[in-house]
Amino acid sequence: MKISLCTPCMNRLEYLKETIGINLELIKEFNINNDNKFELSLCDYDSKDGLYEYIKDDFSEFIDSGILIYTKVNNKEYFNVSHAKNIAHKYSTGDVLINLDGDNYLRMEILDYYNMIFNSNNIHNIYLCDTNCIGLIGLSRINFRTLGGYNEEMVGYGFEDVDLMNRLEFYLKCDKKLLPSKFNYNQTCVLHQFNSEKIKNYKKEINGVPYITIEQSMVYNRNIMKIYFDRNIMNPNQFNGIRFGEYKK
Repeated sequence: MKISLCTPCMNRLEYLKETIGINLELIKEFNINNDNKFELSLCDYDSKDGLYEYIKDDFSEFIDSGILIYTKVNNKEYFNVSHAKNIAHKYSTGDVLINLDGDNYLRMEILDYYNMIFNSNNIHNIYLCDTNCIGLIGLSRINFRTLGGYNEEMVGYGFEDVDLMNRLEFYLKCDKKLLPSKFNYNQTCVLHQFNSEKIKNYKKEINGVPYITIEQSMVYNRNIMKIYFDRNIMNPNQFNGIRFGEYKK
């Protein structure tokens, strides 16, 4: 079995420089010692801070060995996190897909846990998430395709993970597996950032309504998520996104 760690990134090179080298070396070490393999699928969402050159100059060996899959998206003014996640997931090759934010560190015990939890369960019957429901969600590739991936109407910050988890439970009846608390988002696993940094690449208005804080964006996305559940509809993935297919009851 192969597990893909999927990372979306736009103009966050300063953070990625602190994490991706460590993460790739850990994946390389794990793959040497285990039958099951990991890879990292990175979606460069039209970064203009030198990310392409950095990856080409420093990590070509990981691309050549298949540990790193690098996908470049052009002509994007703002960051659509759902679209970027969908691209990173689509161009990965794993049986299991786990989102890994660019500011997150891996540890060997985290890779061991991912390997254990998905090898000791039917991968199509479960999904994995962080207790805070931020950033991390892992599921089978088949389930991701069935559900149509992340909802690209959820522009701005927040709730695209919650929406996907809700659909996993509502439509596919998957059981939630929580990441152990020692691996949850804390100072040992994620770089500290100010909220202004987290949303600096997002469009600063939604449907003509301006927002300047994460909280305002989350209110909008919560309303979008409610519309989806009130209608009982699947994810259409509009705006030239990745359309994997539709769920058939």
